[in-house]
Order: sequence, then C-alpha cells, then structure tokens
Amino acid sequence: MKLILIKVVFSFTLFLGFQDDLFPVNKTFVSKIGTLCEEVEGDDFCAGSTIFLVLKFNKETVLAQEKYISTCDSVSVIPIGVFKWRLYQQNIVLENTEGTFLENLKLEVVNDVLSGKRKNDNNKIISYFTFKEVLSKTKTKN
Repeated sequence: MKLILIKVVFSFTLFLGFQDDLFPVNKTFVSKIGTLCEEVEGDDFCAGSTIFLVLKFNKETVLAQEKYISTCDSVSVIPIGVFKWRLYQQNIVLENTEGTFLENLKLEVVNDVLSGKRKNDNNKIISYFTFKEVLSKTKTKN
C-alpha cells in the first residue's frame, strides 16, 4: 500500500513539475488579423499599418494585445486585456471577453498549432487565423 501511495505522490509531483511545459503555458503567439490604411492628403508612405493579435499565456491567464506595425516600421501596442483561460479538449476557452475583439474568437489547438476562427453576430465564420509561436532569444540559441 505504501509503495502505491509513493508512486502516486511521485507521479503527481512530476506532473506539477512539467506543467510549465504544457501547451500553451509560458508561450507567446502572434497572428496577422488585418490591415489599416489611412486616407491622407499628399504622399504619406506611413499611412498604412498591419495589425497583429498577440497572445501571451501563463498558467492561469492570457495577456491579449493588438500590435500595429506601420509601413514605416513604427510599432504601437494596444492592450486588449488579461483573461482567464482553460484548455478544454482541443479548444482554448477565454473567460469574460465581452466587448473585445476576442468575444467571438474561437481558439483551437491541433498538433501543437494554435488557430482561431472569428464569427460575426449571426454565428457565421468571417475570418481564420493561424498563430505562430514567438520564440524567446534563449530558446533560439543553440
């Protein structure tokens, strides 16, 4: 009986130790979600931007941001919010996203690839996103 209890405690301890390595904990993902072009008088080559959705996951929450990169490479980051999340089967469920870009976004994980589908108010899919993991500098060094 003691041997079984020791094995259970040991297995649970190992599971908790590896929890940081589970998908998507402690990872950052980015996806292009749109473009923006401002109408201006004259020639202004900086009037356009590409918009990215950035998701930074930790154990309990995800930080969501919009990142705008202009055609002149200036960068602006606009926070969307911090949301609780959970993994349910292949779906990442975000809590309390009402009134944000994330409200109608369904996130799925298939083969360690994060993707999203955005629906309109009639529940029709209007856009698809594939996220790429942003590797930290320590992960990219050999």
